[in-house]
Amino acid sequence: MKRQAKTLFFLGAFVIAAASRTSHANKTPSALPASPAAQTAAFTQALALYDAGDLVRAAEALTANVRRADASGNHAHAIRARAILAETYAMAGHYKLATYVLESGFERARSENSTQYIAELEAAAGNVCMLTRDANRSRAYLDKALVAAESEGDEMLLATIQINLGNLLLARQEFAAAEIAYQSAHERADRLGHTGVASKSLANLARCRLASGDMTGAEEANRRAARILVDSPGSHNTCIVQILVGHTFALLAAHLADRADTFLSDSRLACNAAAAMATRLQDRTALCYALGNLGYAHEQQGDVDTAVSITRRAAFIAQEEQLPDALYRWQWQLGRLFREQTKIDQAEQVLSQAVATLQTIRHDVAIRYGNANLHSSFRQAVGDLYLDLADVRLQQSDYAATPEAATRKRLDARDTIEQLRAAELDDYFQDDCVNIARSHVRPADTVQDGSAVVYIIPLRDRIEFIVTLPSGLKRFTQQVTSIELTRTVRDYRRFLQRRTTREYMRPAQTLHKWLIDPIESAVAAENVRTLVFVPYGALLTVPFSALHDGDAFLIAKYAVAIIPGLSLMDPTPIESAPMRILKCGLSEGVQGFPPLPFVSTELNNIQEIFSDGKVLQDQAFVDSHLTKAFAETPYSIVHIATHGEFGRDARDTFLLTYDDRLDLNRLESLLRPNAYRGQPVELLTLSACQTAAGDDRAALGLAGVAFKAGARSVLATLWYINDEAASILIRDFYQRLSTRSAGSKVEALRQSQLALLQDLRYRHPCYWSPYLMIGNWL
Repeated sequence: MKRQAKTLFFLGAFVIAAASRTSHANKTPSALPASPAAQTAAFTQALALYDAGDLVRAAEALTANVRRADASGNHAHAIRARAILAETYAMAGHYKLATYVLESGFERARSENSTQYIAELEAAAGNVCMLTRDANRSRAYLDKALVAAESEGDEMLLATIQINLGNLLLARQEFAAAEIAYQSAHERADRLGHTGVASKSLANLARCRLASGDMTGAEEANRRAARILVDSPGSHNTCIVQILVGHTFALLAAHLADRADTFLSDSRLACNAAAAMATRLQDRTALCYALGNLGYAHEQQGDVDTAVSITRRAAFIAQEEQLPDALYRWQWQLGRLFREQTKIDQAEQVLSQAVATLQTIRHDVAIRYGNANLHSSFRQAVGDLYLDLADVRLQQSDYAATPEAATRKRLDARDTIEQLRAAELDDYFQDDCVNIARSHVRPADTVQDGSAVVYIIPLRDRIEFIVTLPSGLKRFTQQVTSIELTRTVRDYRRFLQRRTTREYMRPAQTLHKWLIDPIESAVAAENVRTLVFVPYGALLTVPFSALHDGDAFLIAKYAVAIIPGLSLMDPTPIESAPMRILKCGLSEGVQGFPPLPFVSTELNNIQEIFSDGKVLQDQAFVDSHLTKAFAETPYSIVHIATHGEFGRDARDTFLLTYDDRLDLNRLESLLRPNAYRGQPVELLTLSACQTAAGDDRAALGLAGVAFKAGARSVLATLWYINDEAASILIRDFYQRLSTRSAGSKVEALRQSQLALLQDLRYRHPCYWSPYLMIGNWL
């Protein structure tokens, strides 16, 4: 995109706003409506620019179309032009502008009571919501668009909407439903003889089957798409589908190693065809993606020198055309290739550039040309870029000229992962809570005696540990692949929740060997009593306290805390002032959730220990009472004993109240004002929440809830546990906290967990290990 792109896009939004407010009487001569025939011709010209991928000129032309249609009272045309303009903004990554234009279109449709082209408007809204990962709204819009298109009898539009619906279902991993949508779209397009939509539906069907593990079906659909493309007319969309076909062949090569050469040859053939077509069309955007994917195919083939040459061309075009979404991809690809050539310094330089480029569009990372997967999280989409940069920086530390230089490179590697953690949490919560939290904390670059911060970086071929000890920074390495680590972590979590077996013991011991043994001698030498882990990925879903050395659980030796990142917490001790506790909970079954009978006992026990503070139970546990309680008193501890679920999307995360669901934004609005006044909640306890096993993204939400809510620390559970066991542990924890005999919150938790471990009824780790101290552990 050229330098004027942003100016034109924002000018277009301003003009739409002006057009919506301008009456027919205010028109200047230059703004007089064109004839219907001229409007149609201009709109056809704008669509041609859109189809050619010239988004800047398409936006300019469509904006002019909207103005003319509004001025002439051609309401149907005005609505349709807005739908295409919104798609144009969305394709360029300007989602807020797209949303604004859509709102304008819906407002126009309502004011004129117009139903014509409403299907296109709703389809565009569905796409924008999908790109911003608002899956529920996207599905609602697409379903309405299907109904509207059916009523209008627009078969071509129906096929297009079904492809978009398939994309959404694929993103949600609803593979069978996605396949039905793609096949239906292909049947419609085939009947109409529309080769572009037919090939696009098959190419998407291929990646759906690939994602579901159906390699045979993926190859069959991809080859059918490739055959159709041979006879398709040259266009921007044809180029893009050709690139997608080529990329899918390259991915099939990675999954079916015995046929890799054949698939990679097919991939290069498709990408070369796309590049030739893009060159003929003078379509620099499509050429950029075609070359980048061609370079990827050569990278997979092991032809590194050719891959470097082609990828450099792609990166040059991306830079020249100002395509940051493509630029960071090809910079990343170059970094991998330089690393393969053992040119570590060059790899570090270009990977640093890739991260810097990505930072400029981080909030708009979406699925683009030639990308074979719809990712549901920032980490899945680009997390490996940060890991690759951290990897080469750690390699640089191995041959640094001085110990000081080596330490700087290790800190650079750690800071790279810090960037990734902050970006992940920002992506999960979809707001500025990460930046707010980072601006109010002092990073844990140094630790008090008795503590060690263990930063775990799982790379493809090894695990790296950067450990902050009282004496300084140390680095350790364990030769375990990320695949082995993830598989073992999944087994550990699954077996821990089976309270009638000891199957958890083998993975618990294996993980202790991998994660604790490499650092234990250094930790023991400094008399460390508290281990503060900064986990990543799958490790967010499991408790470290139940790792086992063959003789005892880790909790027998160390208090264990979790922090989401060094720059996201403030390691200062809890204040010695009297503690005021707000105690909330549900013992009754409401809204389809079962009762929690021991919650009454739990709240009564806490009230006996801390009488200063309100109790909001059952019918009293409602939003209006919560608002009043926080307005009246700055609480140091907030205890909530209710059903809570942390979903893979922050919008699906909630705590159950008597008559509603308390989402994270509402929780933040209740707690954070006290933090702004210098009286933050020291501890937020969520004693009955749960995250889905194997869902790293849901666990990310749990790990980040402290700074999202404005609390300094959170005591929460990874899974729902026995109601009575929870009541016993919570009472013991608060008793120790009230006397401050344990010295820190995390040590009080450790002692309470050990006490429950001694109870024969609850000695299995499924009862005591899911409790995590997250954030400030002191």
